[in-house]
Amino acid sequence: GELAQSGRSQFSQSGREESVHGASTRDAITGPADEEVELRAPLVEAALEGICSKIQERTFRANLRLFFPLLTSLIKCKDAPVEVHRKLSSVFVQRIGPLLGEAE
Repeated sequence: GELAQSGRSQFSQSGREESVHGASTRDAITGPADEEVELRAPLVEAALEGICSKIQERTFRANLRLFFPLLTSLIKCKDAPVEVHRKLSSVFVQRIGPLLGEAE
């Protein structure tokens, strides 16, 4: 119908999604998100590098309550490029790990 002609997917009577122009709605939804992750990756990498090596210890400690939830949510981002996960690992090893050692 008119909806299919406009390039949007429809649902059949059985409830299954029908593909329009070879792409499902799920593909249309995940495609731009993947592109967004790709475009933001260099910014995330630069921020993680800054957290890891450029922020002074006192400033890092003062802002850890802000950083920590963001860092842990980034761990769950399975679509992030490998380099983002490497830099994230460096933050935990170089900055957070030593703080945990002090708690003993």
